[in-house]
This record gives sequence, C-alpha cells and structure tokens, in this order.
Amino acid sequence: MYRKLNKFVFAIVLCAGVSCGAQVANCDGGEIITGENNHEYCLSNITMNWWSAFSWCRANHRTLASITQACDGVFPGMWASCDNLKNRFVSRTVWLETPYKEGQSYTLYENSRLSTSLRNRTYFYALCF
Repeated sequence: MYRKLNKFVFAIVLCAGVSCGAQVANCDGGEIITGENNHEYCLSNITMNWWSAFSWCRANHRTLASITQACDGVFPGMWASCDNLKNRFVSRTVWLETPYKEGQSYTLYENSRLSTSLRNRTYFYALCF
C-alpha cells in the first residue's frame, strides 16, 4: 500500500513539475488586446499570409479567431461593422479563420469593417483567440 502511494505522489509531483496540465495560451511576438466583450485576443506584430497566421496562432496555443469570436457571436455580413474590436488595433488589417471562397478568407479592418482577401496576401496580421 505504501509503495503504491509513493508512486502516486511521485506521478503527481512529476506531472505538476513538468507539463501534464493544459497548455497555456500566450502571445509571443504579439500584443494582447481586449474586446468590448472583455475577451482577450492576441494580435501579431508582423504581417503574414493566412496560412502563416494560422500556424502562428497554433504556436501560441491559440486559434485564428473566427468571425463569431471576433464579432462577439454574430456574423454581421460583408462590409458590416464588427464593433467588439472597433479601434482596438491601429493601422492594421487582420486575418480571420472564417473562409469565404476558394483560396479566400475574411479580414477585419481597424475600423471594424469586414472584408475578404486572397489567403496568399502577406500584408495582414494574425488575430488569435
């Protein structure tokens, strides 16, 4: 009994000391911004194409934000306003996870307007949730 208890305690200590818990989302190479809904997003400091943005978010243990995450649960439609993040990032347009057509995804402008762009464009930032 004593030996089993020691193994159990050792496993707990090992797990706590190493990394048996959930991965913690971070924002290396970016900045945390907070939406009107009080959710935190990670905004990259460099521009990239959609696939790089997707990978960058995954490397930070996050996901590329969808329209419903960025716009607080609503899909306002093309060119509509997404007020949750209005004026939260200056002079940047960000990639969103949500696909539009073949090879395209939605983007969000600093003034909170939704648009679309080809995924190979390299002048947008990643917005992770």
